[in-house]
Amino acid sequence: MKFAYVALGLVAASAALADTVSLSGDCKKAFADFEECGNTEAAKVDDFVKIYQSDKCQNLYKDPIAALAKCNDLDDETKDKLIADVKFSQAYNVLYTAKTEDGKACPLYRNNKADKVKDTCASKACTSASIEAYKLFVEDNIE
Repeated sequence: MKFAYVALGLVAASAALADTVSLSGDCKKAFADFEECGNTEAAKVDDFVKIYQSDKCQNLYKDPIAALAKCNDLDDETKDKLIADVKFSQAYNVLYTAKTEDGKACPLYRNNKADKVKDTCASKACTSASIEAYKLFVEDNIE
């Protein structure tokens, strides 16, 4: 049960901490080309799943700096923040697109009411998505 509260916190924090890196010029334009990869409100859920799973978005999540070649000139600290933001977006998207074994949306991620925690924890698929998202979230924040 405690883990589900961590997952709920991750969802809430992702909304609060979005766009923490200040980009400019060509790098900002390159990053804007990937806006759809993290904009869960711009499309219906099923359409967003297709966008999120596209090669374009998966390449961004696999190697943000390679996908954003125009950002190679950033200093190391800014690159690290950019990578962390992209991983954070990916973690949120993992939760947002997660489904139960029978294909239904994981209850907690689309409805942040605490009573949905138990329903979400009952699904191995939803629990696995929570663990994957948590790992992505902490991956670049361990240092």
